[in-house]
Amino acid sequence: MTLEPFATHEVFNQTPPFVDVNLAALDKPLLGALEAFGDAGAAPSAIAQAAGLGAAENFELARLANENPPKLKVFNA
Repeated sequence: MTLEPFATHEVFNQTPPFVDVNLAALDKPLLGALEAFGDAGAAPSAIAQAAGLGAAENFELARLANENPPKLKVFNA
C-alpha cells in the first residue's frame, strides 16, 4: 500500500474565493441609503458600476499593490 505524498485529508472548512461578485449588490446599507437619502434611480447605476469592481482581475491588482508599497526616494534640492 503506497500513499500519495501529503494526501492526508480533505480540507472542507475554507470559504470559496471571493471573486466575480457585485460589491454594491451585496451592500444592503449602501442601497438603503441611496434609496432613503439619494436618488432612487442611482441604485441601478451604482450596481452596474460595482459589477466591474468585484472582478477577479481587480482583486489581483489590489493584492499586487499591497505587496509593492510605495518607496520614498529622498533627495536634496
